[in-house]
Amino acid sequence: MNSKRETVDLSETSEDQTSGLKQPPLLAPPSYLETTRTTEPLPMTRIDPDDLRPDDPRLGFQSSEPEVREECDDDSAPDGGWGWLIVLVAFFTNMVVDGIAYSCGVYFPIFLDEFHESASKTSWIGSLCSGCYLAISPIAGAVTNRYGCRTVSMIGCIWAAVSLGVASFAPSVDILILTLGISTGAAFGFLYLPSLVIVSLWFEKKRGVATGITTAGSGMGMFVVPPLCQLMIESWGWRNSMYGMCALVLSMAPLIFMYRPVPVKSGEKKTKKHPSDSPGQSEVERESS
Repeated sequence: MNSKRETVDLSETSEDQTSGLKQPPLLAPPSYLETTRTTEPLPMTRIDPDDLRPDDPRLGFQSSEPEVREECDDDSAPDGGWGWLIVLVAFFTNMVVDGIAYSCGVYFPIFLDEFHESASKTSWIGSLCSGCYLAISPIAGAVTNRYGCRTVSMIGCIWAAVSLGVASFAPSVDILILTLGISTGAAFGFLYLPSLVIVSLWFEKKRGVATGITTAGSGMGMFVVPPLCQLMIESWGWRNSMYGMCALVLSMAPLIFMYRPVPVKSGEKKTKKHPSDSPGQSEVERESS
């Protein structure tokens, strides 16, 4: 009897104690509330674990790791068309740049007889001209990203022509080192690098072929330009031959205007800039031009 009463008393006590307590309503996780802005209960749907992400609101928490999103660039290079004309311009640019840079050997004995300097000092002219246009590539690359291939190439063209013209008045080897060596070599760097960049922008599948044709201009220039310089020296003298090289460099100016930016697909509006753009010009603006 006592055990029965004790049992009944315990059950009654537990009922009395629990009757006054209110069970809190079942609410969705806070992240879900913030996302859906509703207090309705979650629907009983089956969730595939493969479809869940760490920050999915259905899990009730957000991942502390930032979401990594890959940018998809739908712009594909034309791989032809106007790009082949750009390859020809880049071929001619490399032919002139490397042809003149490696023609300093033709002028070497003339400079020795003219200024009576040591061979080691005189050889600095050709060494600096060939080395500076490659050593300045990081600067030329940064300027190309900022102002575009066409603008940088035009600057290099005018800069090289002025340097060669000033070199024709050089009274000593020291001035030739500054003008024909350092200044002309640096200017050639502003011509050489954009010619490679613009070709890589216009070609993707055929990039290897296009780049190969472009760099073949360097070899062609080593065959063609030195004999041309020798002919000008014999006909006009070495100082007037500098004007001939100025004309050869300036002949690239109208061709550089063929460095057109890569066209944008119709319906795409992007603000991503290409190195072939003009300063402050987006792809949407380039399409209209």
